[in-house]
Amino acid sequence: MIRNSDMIIVKQINRFTSLLTRLRNAEHYEFFDEIIRFGQTMVDSLGDLRKIWDALVQAFEKEDAVYKQNSKASETKYIAKANQERINARRLIRRRVEAALYDPDPAVRAAAETLDGLFSNYKRITYAPMVELSALTTNMIQEFHNMPYAAAVDTLALAPAVDSLKAINDKFIDLYVEREQSIERIRRMGTMPSVRRRNDAALVRVVEALNGLHTAACIAGDTAAAEVYGTLIDRINGAIMQYELVYTRRSGRSVSGRYKSGHSSANEVL
Repeated sequence: MIRNSDMIIVKQINRFTSLLTRLRNAEHYEFFDEIIRFGQTMVDSLGDLRKIWDALVQAFEKEDAVYKQNSKASETKYIAKANQERINARRLIRRRVEAALYDPDPAVRAAAETLDGLFSNYKRITYAPMVELSALTTNMIQEFHNMPYAAAVDTLALAPAVDSLKAINDKFIDLYVEREQSIERIRRMGTMPSVRRRNDAALVRVVEALNGLHTAACIAGDTAAAEVYGTLIDRINGAIMQYELVYTRRSGRSVSGRYKSGHSSANEVL
């Protein structure tokens, strides 16, 4: 705030609502995180703004939970990797069985033919979706331990490979269940678009109140209150300018004059 003998310059917050809709989830989260972290350092001085500010903090806590849960649940690449590992483990057994079909030892060939018959019973395993593949692989492993397949596994020395397939399949199932539980937790908490909208609305209420309180403090000559509100206005304007630059650089659009200069034009002379 600048006070002269005949005028008061009142700070106002830059327009920002359209910016919030253009930010990516991570950018949106970081924008609010920056503002709220700063505001919390001066929360005891916010006076009449405190109740509305607390509502913004609560709205952001919801976004914080959903954003972090979304990040935690982004396990698709790990799921795909684990799925490929079990496919490879099954193929290893299959290839050894196929090779043993040509072994000169009749006993080895007979064992290979037995296991080849088992694989023939599971032809659909090669194109089954992940959930069905888990069940089919589990069933196949169980059959590997039952006669006559167990004896054939021993003959071909495939027990370590079967045990490895079981461990890899169990690992995949655990990962898949964990991801599904994460997705369900996210569903119960809400989606990023819905929590973003609530957070944006809460910030609009804060901004409207903050602008009004700062103006009123300036008119009343309440220097202490005006300084507190003005400091928060400066920080919010700084975040708006910072993320406006982030968006314009990412989108390839030209940067407007007010952001090139780094100064806010949102001041009014009373």
